[in-house]
Amino acid sequence: LDQLRKRDSLWLNRYWKQADKDGKSKLGYDDVEADVNKNGSLDFTDFQQFVKLIKKRDELDKLFNSLAKERGNILTLQEFKGFLVGIQKCTLNEEEYDNLYHKFCDKDLKGMNLEGFSGFLMSSDNAIFSSEHAKVYQDMSQPLSHYFIDSSHNT
Repeated sequence: LDQLRKRDSLWLNRYWKQADKDGKSKLGYDDVEADVNKNGSLDFTDFQQFVKLIKKRDELDKLFNSLAKERGNILTLQEFKGFLVGIQKCTLNEEEYDNLYHKFCDKDLKGMNLEGFSGFLMSSDNAIFSSEHAKVYQDMSQPLSHYFIDSSHNT
């Protein structure tokens, strides 16, 4: 989670510097078209809030809230494991569930918040394809015309 926060912070700072062309630490309305306070510019805090709003996903909030019953804004290990087993159809051992949970936990809150859950869903730990299937095990050193390619009329 710390790495995710650092990456987000670096991303925000990089885009802030690109958008703040005059170096005055304020963005004009024409730069972002998101002047919530109607004062003609955004400072860095306003910019962070704006990016957070852009990244918000209602369907993810609904999923998290439907799972986090025990502590409300925190997903417990048992709730996370229930999601992985019941919805994701994972078959890990207890230690793997525990390690995965703690990898995305907020250490201050002693649990997984929405940010950590989102981080897990978008991480390689939740990849749609297994890395095992990325390995080429056939001999692919020949020219394409040396291989028999079977295809149907629908291909």
